Amino acid sequence: MKIDIHAKNINVWDTLNDLILKKVGKLQNFHAYIINTDVYLRNEGEGVNSKEVQIKVNVKDHTLVCKENSESFEKALESATSSMERQLKKSKQK
Repeated sequence: MKIDIHAKNINVWDTLNDLILKKVGKLQNFHAYIINTDVYLRNEGEGVNSKEVQIKVNVKDHTLVCKENSESFEKALESATSSMERQLKKSKQK
């Protein structure tokens, strides 16, 4: 599975990059036909929940998307991967 990381208004440090690859890489356990995955990171200012993580997973015949906001990228990534796991499980059952 190919994982592309896109960042807007931030520099992705090595620990965050490794965490993204680890968490998102586990998504392939939930669906056999994942083609590629895009992870978008956005910093939308200084407010609460200003860090946004969006995950797009291209599966064999459709695209799944989830978006989560939090006060840190790590927490937003955790929520987004959990949401994507549920979507992949549901998609696999169809």
